[in-house]
Amino acid sequence: MFHLLSLRLERRRLRLHVAPLLVFSLILALIGCRKSQQPTSTPPDVDVVEVVQKDVPIWKEWIGTLDGLWNAQIRLQVIGYSLR
Repeated sequence: MFHLLSLRLERRRLRLHVAPLLVFSLILALIGCRKSQQPTSTPPDVDVVEVVQKDVPIWKEWIGTLDGLWNAQIRLQVIGYSLR
């Protein structure tokens, strides 16, 4: 008898927790499915300028160092000069 009563109480508690979640989900679904309103704002103002053809430099000078992913030290095994 006690087991049957506790089972009924558990079902009632479950309904009390599930029902608000279902209602909340339904509200979210209805909000998400409504038609979106078209924006009523005007297009933004843009500046228009005339195109002028001219020469511009395409080089720059920077100071820096380069470091490779794998660096190797090259050493001569004979006495003399390396030409490359």
